[in-house]
Amino acid sequence: CIDLHMDKIFEGHSGDGTHIRGVPLAFAKLLFCYHKKNNEPNITSIITGYHGNNTLKNGMISFLKNEFGLEFIEDEFNSGMIVLSESTH
Repeated sequence: CIDLHMDKIFEGHSGDGTHIRGVPLAFAKLLFCYHKKNNEPNITSIITGYHGNNTLKNGMISFLKNEFGLEFIEDEFNSGMIVLSESTH
C-alpha cells in the first residue's frame, strides 16, 4: 500500500491541525512509478485521502489506467483509498 498523505512521506510534516494534506498529483505519479520500478511491482492499494474534491484520487485512477492499464476503484469501506479492481489482477 502506498500512502500519499504528506506526513507519511515527509518526516516532520504535521499538517494544519485539521487534516493532513495529500501530496501533489505530479509527485504522486512519480512516487508510484518509483515504487513500481524499484520496490513493489504488485501495488494493490493506494491511500489518496478524500479531501480536495477527490483531485488526487481521480487523478491517480486516470493515470494508472492510461499509463499502466490498471483499473483502480474506490475502496468499498474507505472512500480515501483506491484498490486494484479484481478484474485486472
